[in-house]
Amino acid sequence: MLFLSLLMGLVMVGNAFAEDENPIKKPIVLTPEKGYGDERGVVVIPLEAYYQGETIFLDFTHNVGNVQVSVRNMTTGNSWSGTVDSADGMGEINIAGGGTGSYTLTLVTAYGDRFTGNFNL
Repeated sequence: MLFLSLLMGLVMVGNAFAEDENPIKKPIVLTPEKGYGDERGVVVIPLEAYYQGETIFLDFTHNVGNVQVSVRNMTTGNSWSGTVDSADGMGEINIAGGGTGSYTLTLVTAYGDRFTGNFNL
């Protein structure tokens, strides 16, 4: 019985550490520019965006070249920009000091495809 209690305690402590190491990333819903899609009208978005605190994470499902990333805090007017290489499969941009507010994320691929998403901090 003591062994079982000890084992349960170790599992609970292990889960607590795992949660600290992998905080939840919140998704940013991306919307393609009007008229974007393949010949069937199916919209294929080649990336996914998430935010966690003051960092935006990009996961690329397709290589779309260098992606121009811009973020604007619509509440304060603060803005950030940068370039991410989708060949790496992922990228991130830090918006430290942006504060609370409503943000707009804009992504433009090397092919000229444009995606936007909104989130709140």
